[in-house]
Amino acid sequence: MRKIFQTVLALLLLSPTLNVALAQQATRQDTLRELMRRVDILTQEIEKAKLGEVAEKQYVSQYGMGPAASRIYQIEKTGVSIAGYGEMVYQNFSDDRDDGSPSGATNQIDFLRSIVYVGYRFNDWLLFNSEIEFEHAMTGEDAPGEVAVEFGFIEARLHPAVNFRAGMLLVPMGIINELHEPPTFHGSLRPEAERRIIPATWRANGFGLVGNTSAGVGYKFYVTESLNAAKFSSNGIRSGRQNGGKAVAEDLALTGRLNYTGFPGLDFGGSFFVGKTGQTLTDSTGADIDATVSMFALHFMFARQGLELRGVFAQ
Repeated sequence: MRKIFQTVLALLLLSPTLNVALAQQATRQDTLRELMRRVDILTQEIEKAKLGEVAEKQYVSQYGMGPAASRIYQIEKTGVSIAGYGEMVYQNFSDDRDDGSPSGATNQIDFLRSIVYVGYRFNDWLLFNSEIEFEHAMTGEDAPGEVAVEFGFIEARLHPAVNFRAGMLLVPMGIINELHEPPTFHGSLRPEAERRIIPATWRANGFGLVGNTSAGVGYKFYVTESLNAAKFSSNGIRSGRQNGGKAVAEDLALTGRLNYTGFPGLDFGGSFFVGKTGQTLTDSTGADIDATVSMFALHFMFARQGLELRGVFAQ
């Protein structure tokens, strides 16, 4: 009994010492964890300092273009910028038409596009930006695809409100023609209104001015090659696009865009295209055919706190 009493007494006497030792051990572990956390933060900061601008990629839209296409604008130092995206579409068609007759449509899966953006910043005011598009996976004789330059231009960044562009430009009509990266629009395919009325993707050789003001007003004004009315069809003007390749330039066009982004999440504005499209067409008397095309569009985009709304009116 005395030995048990002595053991209990010894444990009672040792318990404050054990508590102090355990508390000191916990404090040392907390201190060690805090030191490791600070070392990790310091290591990350050193890596960021070494890597510079490529440490944190920020894909945000600028000047109305897609986030990946805008990557060159986030680079401040001289050098190359590379970005891009891929788009694959599976279509499962109904066996019957609306009237009950067989549709005859075959289900298909298509690697629709593979896009590479290549840009180069020469200095703090001059840059090159381009998009190369590979469509339908294959090119060549009897192959369904093609390779094309979607845009490629030199830009002199003179001032945020006044910048000069020259080269192959995206016509700044509507929303999708410039902002056409798949994650940035609703639906699996591009909207019909911006394929049939605004023939996206629509590009042309030309030059013009681009800018944004501190009040949230942005603009684009270009002089470009016009459409070629000789290739218009009952489906509209889409087939009249010349896309910058050996384009007939007897007739030029003026196109532009004005938009307001001063309210958080809002992009509201209008765009236009006007130009003669007769190019080399003549009537039975030998007189030139003007075939003027005038187009305008209103658009709005609003995205805030998970809500996104869009609308386009084109005529």
